[in-house]
Amino acid sequence: MMNQPLHISDDRLMDLVNHLLPAEEERQVLTHLELCAQCETHLRQVLADHETAKSMPGPSTRADGNGGVALKRHRPRRLGVIVSVAAAASVIAIAGYIALHRPAPGPYWIETDFITTLQRGEDELAPPQLTNAFATYARHDAEDAVEQLRYAPVPGDEMLSSLRLLLLASAELNAGQAMQSLSDLEKLGIDTLPPQWRSEARWIHYLALRETGETEIARARLQTLMSEDGKIGQLAREEAARIAKH
Repeated sequence: MMNQPLHISDDRLMDLVNHLLPAEEERQVLTHLELCAQCETHLRQVLADHETAKSMPGPSTRADGNGGVALKRHRPRRLGVIVSVAAAASVIAIAGYIALHRPAPGPYWIETDFITTLQRGEDELAPPQLTNAFATYARHDAEDAVEQLRYAPVPGDEMLSSLRLLLLASAELNAGQAMQSLSDLEKLGIDTLPPQWRSEARWIHYLALRETGETEIARARLQTLMSEDGKIGQLAREEAARIAKH
């Protein structure tokens, strides 16, 4: 919804911790926390700020109608009040829920803004069949892209040939053909690619290794990617954080 806040307020986080939210609202907040790393981090910080607390303030009292003392029941105060042990435990449970339910990254598609430059009037930079295959990839149609890229004529231009193989490996991965994707990436020679495609190819290589169960090699690749700048480095750091929660 357009009017929905981008992040969860401190008040709502504390209501979640203290089980004060209606069931439907609690579900919405948990769903948001699954998808929003910033709010999840803030929730964990709330716990960290209060975990060292040794005790809660004692309950206030008032005289009852019979001359005795009755406990004053009140809504817990917000962030200024130390969370109880039970409330802290609930935050841990929530954090566990978030970690277990955070979705793994979905299919990864290379940006294809370059396609519009492949044909300029009479000056065709790529054969029509290959240009059509690139366009199919740009529509994120994995199976058709695999079919078209695999059987498109291999261009004599080295750049276009490398790009065809890179997009083919990506489409194969997204079509559930991770082993074939790895095989085509080996033919590609990732380290020889231009910088703008090299990082993309390394990320696809990592994803293919992960999908084929090559865990140790995949983690080594991910560790390298985490130090990169830009989009791929960010994706790698987010992936490492997701793995650490499991």
